[in-house]
Amino acid sequence: MKTFNIIIKILVTLAAIAGILYVIATYGDKIAAWCKKVLRRKGGRNYEYDFDYDFEDDGMEMEDDVESVDFEA
Repeated sequence: MKTFNIIIKILVTLAAIAGILYVIATYGDKIAAWCKKVLRRKGGRNYEYDFDYDFEDDGMEMEDDVESVDFEA
């Protein structure tokens, strides 16, 4: 009975390895593309909070900003 259990364990392990190889052979390019996309997206940087931006609306319109700017030539 001990030999039978060992043989079954070996067969199950080989079947699992064959299944993994099949998935890699069939969908390998799609898996690689997905991994590249995820790594590019994350890349170790947090783009959402990459900079500090304080928006203060003091009531000035775009035209007021242009008129109040000093241009030096």
